[in-house]
Amino acid sequence: MKTRPNYGSLILTGALCFLNCVSSSAQSPSDYLIKGRVFDESNQGIEKVRVCAKPEDYSPARGIPCTRSDTSGNFEINVGRPAHYTIFPEKTAVGYQWQAVPFYRNAAMPLIEVV
Repeated sequence: MKTRPNYGSLILTGALCFLNCVSSSAQSPSDYLIKGRVFDESNQGIEKVRVCAKPEDYSPARGIPCTRSDTSGNFEINVGRPAHYTIFPEKTAVGYQWQAVPFYRNAAMPLIEVV
């Protein structure tokens, strides 16, 4: 006597696993993202720029979240929590200094802030 596989319960189990994964990821700290684009004076995206988001309540224990821009200059930083951030791009090899150091900062250029 042959038994037929129970595809209905297999599909239901798969759907429940999918819903569990989706609901878990919906509550993750990755919901706090800062997205942007680094570009030069001619509006061309700059790749491999290190972009950091320094929180207003910075502490060395938490660190500063950073990322690198893609080939079009786009970046996405997972900051993990809501806060007031100042954005600092840096690519020293081609002359874009880290603006967090006052010596390198152009006083005429405002700092980029995200709330």
